[in-house]
Amino acid sequence: MKALISAVRCRCNMSVFNFKNIKIKSKLFILIMIAALGLIIIEITSFCYFKDILLNERKTKTKQLVDVASGVVETYYTRFKAGEITEEQAKTRAIRYIKAMRYDEKEYFWINDMHPTMLMHPYNPELNGKDMTDLKDSTGKHFCVEFVKVVQKDKAGYVSYLWPRQGATKQVRKIAYVKGFEPWGWIIGSGIYLDDVETVYSNAVLHESVMAGVIFLILALVALMIIRSINKPISKIIGKMQNLANGDLTIDVKVKSNDEIGQIIGALKNMVDKLKETLLLSVDVTNKVNSSAVEIAAAIQQQAIITEQQSSSVLEISATMEEFSATSTHIADNAATVVDISDKAFEESKEGAYAVETIMGNMDEVSEDNQNIINEIVELGKRSKEINKVMEFINTIADQTKLIAFNAAIEAASAGESGKRFGVVAAEIRRLADSVMEYTEETRTKTVEIGEAINRLVIISEKGSNTIERAKETSLNTVTILDKIVNESKSTFDAAKQISLSTSQQKTASAQVVLSLKEIANGAEQISTSIHHISSTTTALTDLSNRLKELMEKFNL
Repeated sequence: MKALISAVRCRCNMSVFNFKNIKIKSKLFILIMIAALGLIIIEITSFCYFKDILLNERKTKTKQLVDVASGVVETYYTRFKAGEITEEQAKTRAIRYIKAMRYDEKEYFWINDMHPTMLMHPYNPELNGKDMTDLKDSTGKHFCVEFVKVVQKDKAGYVSYLWPRQGATKQVRKIAYVKGFEPWGWIIGSGIYLDDVETVYSNAVLHESVMAGVIFLILALVALMIIRSINKPISKIIGKMQNLANGDLTIDVKVKSNDEIGQIIGALKNMVDKLKETLLLSVDVTNKVNSSAVEIAAAIQQQAIITEQQSSSVLEISATMEEFSATSTHIADNAATVVDISDKAFEESKEGAYAVETIMGNMDEVSEDNQNIINEIVELGKRSKEINKVMEFINTIADQTKLIAFNAAIEAASAGESGKRFGVVAAEIRRLADSVMEYTEETRTKTVEIGEAINRLVIISEKGSNTIERAKETSLNTVTILDKIVNESKSTFDAAKQISLSTSQQKTASAQVVLSLKEIANGAEQISTSIHHISSTTTALTDLSNRLKELMEKFNL
């Protein structure tokens, strides 16, 4: 009820209070309370009409009964005219019959003439034959004279006055219906006591008030249940999404309903699971990339050392060509060493290429999983749009309600004075419809904000996809470079074998040995250039894997 009062104050001073600051649970509560207030207003309005309807029913009933009594008199008059009885007998029998007539256990009829003189009063026989011209109630009203005036003017009608109940002296309000019987100059009448109507009305109001209170209490309980069923899961979703935005993927998301909120929670759970699975795989891939980069760097460093050793050996061989025969055994040993080292470098280069190809395959899996996450987020956005459709449907109903209220106001205006109260009810219904449209618009704004948050998640995921694609490009460049290393290692291996063959033929083919040494020198230079290029690429790959590792460490898995 406090929230409802607060909302009414806000409506009166919108420049001071921003309606957007009200939470969804408060808006829902206000909406239901306004509906309950509308029902109460309608109930109060119906009470006002009920009193008039009850009074009109009693008056109509009295009129019908007086018409019946008048019909009895008409029957005896007809018998008199037919010659069955004398006029005096007809009058006597009609009076006796009407005197005995009762309704509602205690209500009766009386007859007076146009003078007026009381011809018959069943409960006050002392009035019979008495001149009623000077008889008046406590307000000074000569009501018997009013009976005559009404009959003379309209032949029948209603007259209000004060008259005591049977056996009492206190006068109370009463309304009588009187009807003239022209052939005999009679006025037949009967009346109702207004305090009887008040009693019936009070009992009905008490009963309806109790029912309205019960309905209001039920509506309040239903409102609290609805607000709790909506606000509690929304609060949990907001909290878990904030944790997710902070990199905490250890949140536990449980789906407990099948409505739109349950579907949002389910989509969030799937997104968290997929993101967690992808990030775990990314962490593993990152560690493997980092480890492989370190191993490649170590192998390249070792290859550089071997290349420098080869260059030194070639220079040494070139400087001692004149002592070629004396040092042939030493050259042969060095040549065998070169063959072994080249073979090892060749095998290690092939292993490096295979490791990088494995990394690229893992990168493809990471990219596919990240795309699945984006698809889940997009599906979540579609769900939020479905909520907007529900809000639009509610808005449509509110528009139709406003149209109905407007038409009702037109009908009430055309009804004149009798339709004013109904016009007030129609205006209230139209105002309630305007309030519903305002609240549904606020709810739609919130769902749009959720959609914008989902779009931001999509952008973040797409950034992750771009980073993975760049990593794949870098890995592809690494594969190309390693292929070159393999080829160069193969060349080195072939050259080393050629050296070994040349040393075995050194005595007869010294010129061939010199040529082979030149080829070795050229190959060593090419290997050195390739090694420097590979070293730069490996350094870049290491930096990239370190940055990727730092990014993964921001998430709490």
